[in-house]
Amino acid sequence: MGLVRPLLPLLLSLFGCSAHSLRVPEIGPIPNISTLVQVVKSRTDSLRDMRVSALVHLRIDNVKQKGSMVLFYRSPNRMKLDINDTLMGIGVMSAKSNRDSIQVYLPRENRFLAGQTEETLYAITGVDLVPFDAYSAILGLPNLSDLDISRVTEFETRGDSLFVEVIAPLWTRHLLFDRLTATLLAERILSPGGLLLTQRLMSDYKTMSGVVLPGRIKILQNDARIELRVTERVINAKISESRFEMKVPSDVIPLGLSN
Repeated sequence: MGLVRPLLPLLLSLFGCSAHSLRVPEIGPIPNISTLVQVVKSRTDSLRDMRVSALVHLRIDNVKQKGSMVLFYRSPNRMKLDINDTLMGIGVMSAKSNRDSIQVYLPRENRFLAGQTEETLYAITGVDLVPFDAYSAILGLPNLSDLDISRVTEFETRGDSLFVEVIAPLWTRHLLFDRLTATLLAERILSPGGLLLTQRLMSDYKTMSGVVLPGRIKILQNDARIELRVTERVINAKISESRFEMKVPSDVIPLGLSN
């Protein structure tokens, strides 16, 4: 528990902002976990589709990449993304997913992978998104539901933040919310023995068309990471079906995850 208390100052130093400068209306005191869950759900329940442009830093096939990403999302289970190398101006990864499964094309090597979403992304990026859910991790969703209420073992105010501990079957989740805006600032995943397995940090929240989402997302896991900085986000703009298509050459090399 002692590791969690100094986390908020660390977050603010990482992102150069304060919790009170987040562009989200204050909602007042949150007395219990049930109220927090309802507030969190209300922040994204009107999200139908979304187009996102972002700067991204991650590892693709063991090569560190800094690039630009364009992502299309349609609730609840469709996502398409393209990542380009900002220096070379070429595509390095395209992917389309139907929540449980994903197809990934790596154009530089002309290789193609398909499989379960989290497993495939882990093989490519070295970051295991299972504890967060891949869609929640990439989109910046808080991944807190009614099912978590019975698993909450701690809910308390700590300065400007709300600390929530959720004991799940495979790991323990420590969540840190801004006390006034109920925005998720950090989620830490620990083993049953208390070892930090992975964490994600989020900041620069904005409200658009009634939807509240972070502008910066950082997922840290051992020496691997995924960082996103949103440069543009369009909410509920009726994305055309063609945006979810992915072109793959006929001579592409299919790979299994073991390769």
